[in-house]
Amino acid sequence: MKFPFSEFNVKITSENDVHALNETRTELIKKNDKSLLNETDITLEYDRYNSVFDGRYRVVCEGVPFDCFFKQKKQKKLYVFLSGAKTASGPEFKRWSYYTMLDGSMLNIADPMYQENEDLMLGWYYGKQNQDYRIFVVEIVKRTAEILDIKSEDIVFISSSGGGAAILECAAMIEGSTAVSINPQIDLDLYFYARTFKEKLGIDFNNDPFKRSQGAYWIKSAPNTRFVLIVNQRSQEDLEQLNKFKKQINISTELHYGINVYENVVIWLYSADNEQHVPHSAQEDKPLFLAIKNLIDNLDTDLTTEERKTNYLIISELWEHIWALKSMLNLSGRTAACLEPSYKQKEVAFLDCLFLKKSASEYNAAVIFKSLKPRSRYKIHVGKSELREGTTEIFVIGLKDNMKGRTLIERTCVIGDACEFEILTGSDTKNMEIKVYAGNPGKTAGNEMVIKHISISLLE
Repeated sequence: MKFPFSEFNVKITSENDVHALNETRTELIKKNDKSLLNETDITLEYDRYNSVFDGRYRVVCEGVPFDCFFKQKKQKKLYVFLSGAKTASGPEFKRWSYYTMLDGSMLNIADPMYQENEDLMLGWYYGKQNQDYRIFVVEIVKRTAEILDIKSEDIVFISSSGGGAAILECAAMIEGSTAVSINPQIDLDLYFYARTFKEKLGIDFNNDPFKRSQGAYWIKSAPNTRFVLIVNQRSQEDLEQLNKFKKQINISTELHYGINVYENVVIWLYSADNEQHVPHSAQEDKPLFLAIKNLIDNLDTDLTTEERKTNYLIISELWEHIWALKSMLNLSGRTAACLEPSYKQKEVAFLDCLFLKKSASEYNAAVIFKSLKPRSRYKIHVGKSELREGTTEIFVIGLKDNMKGRTLIERTCVIGDACEFEILTGSDTKNMEIKVYAGNPGKTAGNEMVIKHISISLLE
């Protein structure tokens, strides 16, 4: 029985044993040392350092700074975590607290794209047209593994969404390693943000010498690397990615709920939704990560046995029930979910989703941004939307002056379609806010909808 599961395998003969088990659970799942995230002034050149440090440090690769978080363990394994969409200012180390559950060291690398491009919401560790930042990630990983005397087959990349796209290439470059990618953008061009990304950076995916937008290419190029794709079948955007991937690697059989195995590729289909009805984001929590860790530990066994398949069907069902319970708890007593941007500064905002619950109000709306600058131009991009109840075919985004009590600018978006437009503010924005209405203002009663991926950018 492998770590961390062996830690739970204790005899229960008294109340003291129960207390000891609870302490073990706290140490492995709930407890973490947040002081390790404190920024330091340690800066290393990627080809010159010979030691690693617990906590934060920065590795510079040909002038590009990569902020890193590291936690060493005695076991000879290295777990590499990357991050996806921008949800805060400064370097992000998503899943950093998972280090307590690992039987190996954690290396968590932030995406430098966000430090170089402040209004970028998704970076994919892409780099520039002729400079691939994922190659630098691989160099940092290889150097760390060399220092710790860790073999390639004991390196595991773990990430989701945008980070999940990047690790497909990274793992392919380290033969024998493993990639666990949750709801990844396997083909970047299929994702709604690709157009904005290319416009902002002047990037051309079609003329990319590194093939960074083509996850299937990298998977096919690395038959000795193991790829685990964990995909939420409730998410249409992720199923679209998976269906195209199936064709690209010539999978002709139907996928089934639970575990599917195709040579060096394992596909785990689960089904879950969250309270914002954005199933892409209904990913694992810490207890569910234990199941993912168990899958990693058993990749060398036959995953197609009835016992194994049944185990992961049970876990998939638990995944669904966990998110259903979270949704019920989070929505209790609330009239709308996800009203505050997950990333917010004075100049930009990003919402992964907006859920406008049905209301009797004819002006049912949510405020999505307030910190507007005077005499400034803003671009608003809205992803896909879905009407849950009601009859409206449109929704409206408006710039409202609360002092005057009226909407100064209104832009109409069609349900089901993405839309993008610009607004210009006047000399006084102190009482201004951007609102989303569940239909035409004055005619919103009975409408309930989900709007995915709203970004607001200040144009220089």
